[in-house]
Amino acid sequence: MLFFFLLVSCAAQKYKIIADHEMEVIAQKSKKDARGFFVVIPFSQFNNNHVYDFVKKTTALLKGKHYEELYSYLSQNHANIPKLDRDLGWALYYFFTEEYNDAGMFLNQLEQSKYDCLRLLLNADISYELGIRSKKLKKDKIIQEYQQGLDCYLNNERKDLYKYFIEYRIKYIRFHSD
Repeated sequence: MLFFFLLVSCAAQKYKIIADHEMEVIAQKSKKDARGFFVVIPFSQFNNNHVYDFVKKTTALLKGKHYEELYSYLSQNHANIPKLDRDLGWALYYFFTEEYNDAGMFLNQLEQSKYDCLRLLLNADISYELGIRSKKLKKDKIIQEYQQGLDCYLNNERKDLYKYFIEYRIKYIRFHSD
């Protein structure tokens, strides 16, 4: 029975959404607490209060797993929020509800934007999840996608923290995905 529980808990990949200013605290926690695939939202890049509030509410609803409420919120007319930021909201919604094809569609709208690094990582996560589901996991391809995400953060002031979280993903796939 214990073996079954361990097998199920290892197979279920949990994504955790955090703000970029939370990375340091999480990385300083014990190794056990800092495990997981963290989706880091770049709150430090927001210079518009409307966008900040929109993304903050979106992430809070995701953290609480209030997906129906989030769907309703995202469906409202947010004329004061740029399309790019609304697309991020939809991409995150579809990602966390495991509708990966729809998430990918919205992520493609974020290319060459302030969310490009996050887009690269989430696309790698989608490749991983779809590979697991189809039983056609291509580790080398996915690791290369994570490396592209890591390379994207090289000019970020928190690059060492991003590296810490991205390297966990790579190690996990190398050693736990057979």
